[in-house]
Amino acid sequence: MFLTLKYSNLISIRLIKTNSFTDNQVFIFIQQTLIIFVLLAFFVILLYFRRNALRYIPQNNEEFARTIADKSVQLIDVRTPEEYAMGHIPGAKNINIADNEFMQEVSGLDKSNPVALYCRSGNRSKIAARKLASVGYKVYELDSGIIN
Repeated sequence: MFLTLKYSNLISIRLIKTNSFTDNQVFIFIQQTLIIFVLLAFFVILLYFRRNALRYIPQNNEEFARTIADKSVQLIDVRTPEEYAMGHIPGAKNINIADNEFMQEVSGLDKSNPVALYCRSGNRSKIAARKLASVGYKVYELDSGIIN
């Protein structure tokens, strides 16, 4: 004897009916399994897109030097104005990551051109890189900062 479960117009499952489970129990089990599968697939897809959306490209000193040699790259120093005044890479614009207006200031950057970020040790530039990448900028980041 067969039991046919119709979940929707597209999903129809035919099972051999046994005496150990009622029709309703089998249907509930299959329904819960499908729901779990769909939720799992949704979270895997969500994590994939979130990971890709937050991507930036960390670079060592040599790679970063080649990147900023391209004049279309927007070079940003994310240190404080005091640190910037003590010395910076020529052509760099200072936008302080610790400033409450940071995201408003970077919104003036051109999204069609890549952004290269640096700070003293690489910690603040990583924070800034994640923020800029999350809103659609292509970001290069000096991995170890300018102290190395």
